[in-house]
Amino acid sequence: MCNAICPELSEESVSLAELQKARKKRKAELRNTINQRKSLVEQLLDKPAPRVILKKNTLPCVQITKKPKLKLYENE
Repeated sequence: MCNAICPELSEESVSLAELQKARKKRKAELRNTINQRKSLVEQLLDKPAPRVILKKNTLPCVQITKKPKLKLYENE
């Protein structure tokens, strides 16, 4: 363990039982947070995705020609 720098706290010490209790409490908090987030993810994943109905395009396909990025002058 390290000694406290503050003079008011330099005489106090933390017992092993207090450390274990604090760690156990923190682990329980983290476990609850993780479980809450897991349940939220499961709820979001359980929802069915909206169905998209693709209709056949009756119009003929038109190819779009891309303009070159390099601009050319008329004399080149």
